[in-house]
Amino acid sequence: MMQIRYNNQIIDFENKAPVTLAEFLKHVSLDEKVVTVILNEQIVKTADYDKTILSNGDHIDVVELITGG
Repeated sequence: MMQIRYNNQIIDFENKAPVTLAEFLKHVSLDEKVVTVILNEQIVKTADYDKTILSNGDHIDVVELITGG
């Protein structure tokens, strides 16, 4: 089992295969086109979400972009 700290909550994954950042975002019902992800205090480029493999104990903070006037 893998644990990820997401916005100060612990998310447990029982998936045996490596989990990408893109898969994680789908798991927590977030659209990768409208969020900025900070993984272990580093901003991750949207183009790298599919290539970024998560590890046990990673810290993810997500900021949702909101438009308006």
